[in-house]
Amino acid sequence: MRPDDDLVEKDDRIPLKGKKKPKLPPAGGAEPSWQPMYINPSRSDSGRPNLPSNIDRTNPEQLFSLFFSDEVLDRLCVYTNRNAELLRAAANPEISPKHQRRPWYPIVRRELKAYFATVIHMGIHKEARNVDYWEVNGPVYHNVGEYIGRERWQQIDRYLYCIKPREEGDEPFRSTFERIWEISEHLRKTSQKYWSPGKNLAVDESLQRFKGRSKETTTIKCKAASTGYKIWMLGDSGYIYNWRFHSKGTAKEEGPYRINPQWQEEGFSATAAVVLDLAIEDPEDQLLDPNNHILWVDNLFTTIPLLERLRTVGIGAAGTVRTTKTPREKTEEQRAEQSSDASQNSSISQGSDETPDGSQSQGQLKKGRRRRKRLPQPS
Repeated sequence: MRPDDDLVEKDDRIPLKGKKKPKLPPAGGAEPSWQPMYINPSRSDSGRPNLPSNIDRTNPEQLFSLFFSDEVLDRLCVYTNRNAELLRAAANPEISPKHQRRPWYPIVRRELKAYFATVIHMGIHKEARNVDYWEVNGPVYHNVGEYIGRERWQQIDRYLYCIKPREEGDEPFRSTFERIWEISEHLRKTSQKYWSPGKNLAVDESLQRFKGRSKETTTIKCKAASTGYKIWMLGDSGYIYNWRFHSKGTAKEEGPYRINPQWQEEGFSATAAVVLDLAIEDPEDQLLDPNNHILWVDNLFTTIPLLERLRTVGIGAAGTVRTTKTPREKTEEQRAEQSSDASQNSSISQGSDETPDGSQSQGQLKKGRRRRKRLPQPS
């Protein structure tokens, strides 16, 4: 006998301790008609870059230029310069002396490239403080000072703007994501343009760390970032092919940010609508080609209506499922039971003190208990 063999014969009739086995459908009956979905077998499991022939994939600067072209950088320079003008004009020198301490010169494309290069360098080589990247005599020498000065980098970091700033009289931004929507949509479309997705794709949520003040931040303790901006992502072999932001809250205008309203009009929940929006986007111009892709999701998304809807457009899907109720479902069920008990007790207390069989009602018994509690204790 091997060490991992069971010493006791398995018996499915033994009840599970602390868990209730799900009710199985009755035996017998006609089996549902189902046919496996056709997925193109020649499609590779993972995706591959779809770069122009004149781009060297080993050259970081050329890859960067695909996403941040000269036109995009020039537009960001215009937005940033205008934002600096508005903030410095509105600042009170006595209250905000930092605006007046250093003169501002309009930013140009070369400086913006140096700023982004420094940000990328900071993400790869971690330091305790930003000023450490310009330390000449520090334990580690960073050559970012050869391309952009520390004060100039701090100025650009302060005034950088990714959308046309709001002028006096304009409607203010209603969401944090509205401030970056223009550049996000450009990067999202570019990401799809230069990547050919493979057969197997995954949908999941991600949390981009942010510890500042923002009403859009979400806290998920099981995530590595813990607190930050929640983003729904469609990934392929480590490449983010599509994404949607998540606005914190349960109100009508909150939840997944700016997704196609058609999915919820069809009766899908906001979570299921995210999967449909990431994979299909526009039903008239579907993002993923039919019969070429399989979506892999976890039990946060998996529902039979969702899988059936994806199947109608030629997208396969598979995912894990729950055999028990989630804490949220249990809480909602308990609230419903408490509400039902409260209404039942209210209707009984408004009636007679006795039930049809002559016994006291539940409401009368509770009143008796309350009276007994008020009796003085014998000395």
